Amino acid sequence: MPGNEDTSDALQLDANHGSWHLSGRGVVIHAGMSQSTADQTLHAFYRDRIDHGNGYTWSYFHRLQFGGQPCALALGFHHAVLTEVHLSVSLPDAQLESGWPTRAAIDAEIAYVRAVFTQQLGRVFGEHSERFDWGVAWSGFDPKACTASAGVRYDLVPMSPSPGS
Repeated sequence: MPGNEDTSDALQLDANHGSWHLSGRGVVIHAGMSQSTADQTLHAFYRDRIDHGNGYTWSYFHRLQFGGQPCALALGFHHAVLTEVHLSVSLPDAQLESGWPTRAAIDAEIAYVRAVFTQQLGRVFGEHSERFDWGVAWSGFDPKACTASAGVRYDLVPMSPSPGS
């Protein structure tokens, strides 16, 4: 399932820490990362930011790759500290109806992300999320938004990856 395309700007999720490594740039996104560090580190991929005015802010980044396919990230911050990373993958030939993905396209994205998570995290991802020491990873259908939903949510205690991991 995961593609074999160019791996520059490709995201790799580390099962030990829940950190995201960006090939070709040595970038690491990790639990507890400050919003200013994330913005500075990922400035080449910046797209938008939404400040909800209640301590929660989301920064959006695009033109990345996950498992060889184009993807976008939404980094969720609570009081300027990273707590979540949401992931959206664009699969080739995804079917659209009136500009929106069909349920078949949504299901294909969910299956694709689960396959890459299984490969990168070393666990089989079924219909539920998987818990790790650092938090939880998931890929599933969001019935409220009628879309694919995938990402990681970090436990409340920020954990930084060890050097070299």
